[in-house]
Amino acid sequence: LFRSFAFNPSSTVGQTDQIFRIQHSEALQTVVRLNVGGAYVTPTSDSGLLFRTWYDDSPYVYGAALGVSYNRDPNIRVQNSDAFPDYIAPTDVYGTARSMGLNASVDKNYNLQWNIAIDNGFRYWVRLHFCEIQSKINNVNQRVFDIYVNNMTADLKFDVLDYASKKVNTTILTGVAVYRDYIIEVPVEGSERSYMSITLHPDAEIGPNHADAILNGLEVFKVNDSSGNLAGPNPDLPWAPAPKNSSPPVGRHGGGHSLVIAGAVGGIAAALVAGACTCGSRYRLT
Repeated sequence: LFRSFAFNPSSTVGQTDQIFRIQHSEALQTVVRLNVGGAYVTPTSDSGLLFRTWYDDSPYVYGAALGVSYNRDPNIRVQNSDAFPDYIAPTDVYGTARSMGLNASVDKNYNLQWNIAIDNGFRYWVRLHFCEIQSKINNVNQRVFDIYVNNMTADLKFDVLDYASKKVNTTILTGVAVYRDYIIEVPVEGSERSYMSITLHPDAEIGPNHADAILNGLEVFKVNDSSGNLAGPNPDLPWAPAPKNSSPPVGRHGGGHSLVIAGAVGGIAAALVAGACTCGSRYRLT
C-alpha cells in the first residue's frame, strides 16, 4: 500500500476520450506485480531502491496457451530514458518476455491472456511493460498486436518499436524499455470478486512480419473509491468437510459380531480382575 506520485494521466478502458488522473491525495494498493516470462525478482534486486517484489507470471497465464518465454539476445542491451527511467522496473523485468511463438497460423487463432483476481466496485490502474529484446525485431511493423482489458479494447495495432520511436530520442529502438498505463472501472455486479483479464492478440490487418504479441512486465493497482476506502470483502472461510458419522456401519451380521466382540472383551476383563485378586491374595499370604 502506498501513496501515488507522478503517475501519468491514463485513458479509461471502454470509455472514449476519458482521461483519469491519479491525484496525490489518492492511495493505491498493489494487487499484483509480475515479471512476465522471467523468474522471481527479490526486493534487493529491484531498481531504484524501491524494494519491490516481482513474481513469476506463469500461474496467472490463462489456460494451456503459455506461449514462449525467453531472455534478451546477448547483443541487446536494455535502454532506459528520461521518459522511462530505470526505477520504473528492473532490467531483469525488461530483459525477459513472453510471446506467442513462431507458428503464425496457430498464433492467429488464440490469445495470450493473464487473469488477475480483484475486488469489484473499484477502479484499477494497469501498467504493461514492453521491450523488444530479440535482434530480429528491429523495425516498426514487425510485431503488431491488440490489447484488451476485461474484454474491452485498450489499444489497437500496438507496435512496441513504433511507440518507443515517438517517446524516446534514439536511432536504436530494439532494447528500449517502455510502458503503457490504463485505467479500468469494475462495477459491483453479482459477486464481490471477479477476475480481470489482460489479453493480447496479433493484429494482421496491416500485414506485420510476425503474427505475434509480447509482454515483459505487468502491474495492477487498486485505486481507493470516492470515500477513500480500499477495503475489499472479507476473505472466504476455509472449506471444512462434513463431520464423519461416528456410528459404525451395521451389516447383515453386524449385530451378532458386536455381541461376540463384546462377550470376548467382557471375558478378558473378568479374567484380568480374577488374576488381580489372586495375585493380591498370594501377596497377603506371604
